Amino acid sequence: MKKVAFVGAYDKIDFIIYVAKVLTEYGKTVMIIDGTILQKTRYIVPAINPGPKYMTTFEDIDFCVGFRSQEEIKQYLNMQIANEFQYDYVLIDVDTPEMAATFAVDTFNLFYYVSSMDLYSIIRGLTVFDSFRQPVTATKIMYLKHITKQDDEYINYLAQGRKVNFNPNDIVYLPFENGDLTIIYENQRVKKIRLKKISEQFKSGVLYVASQIADAKDYRELLKPLKILEKGV
Repeated sequence: MKKVAFVGAYDKIDFIIYVAKVLTEYGKTVMIIDGTILQKTRYIVPAINPGPKYMTTFEDIDFCVGFRSQEEIKQYLNMQIANEFQYDYVLIDVDTPEMAATFAVDTFNLFYYVSSMDLYSIIRGLTVFDSFRQPVTATKIMYLKHITKQDDEYINYLAQGRKVNFNPNDIVYLPFENGDLTIIYENQRVKKIRLKKISEQFKSGVLYVASQIADAKDYRELLKPLKILEKGV
């Protein structure tokens, strides 16, 4: 099992869901934990009689909402605390140092820092790493077309003294287009996870991150599941 953390104050749950769906179409089992303040998953992922904390399955992905630690989820599932989750991948969306600490996010296997160039998103996202007990290496996912060398160095400067180092020369760009947002919002309303009519840039980002998580030797291994989502059936 691999645990993957998506760290940052920027709204990223939709992207995480699309990555997870590519992985399930690839034949893998995935659990998503919403460890954010707003718990957006509660409002965009359908569930029957959701309580303060609950699990639900949607499009072959298991979602955990309202929990404050991995131990709480295991108790909910009547698992032994010492046992590991029976998933290929556990993905967490986290945006505060407190939740990062209670979920022991610093013990995860793979880290992504998600932000735009909005100063609030940059700085507040970086504070999540302050609760880590050990330094980690993260890949940047930036919601923009391109980042200048100066802006990249600025983020690295703000990260100094925090428990994070960034992978050099490895930045995932998500240049959100208005059309992408329109389609994602429509998918939320009709309760579907599809990539039909989504921009090539957004699909490339989903494919790239999914292939990293899956340790695919060649990202083209995941093209088939991506094509299934593009059909929009």
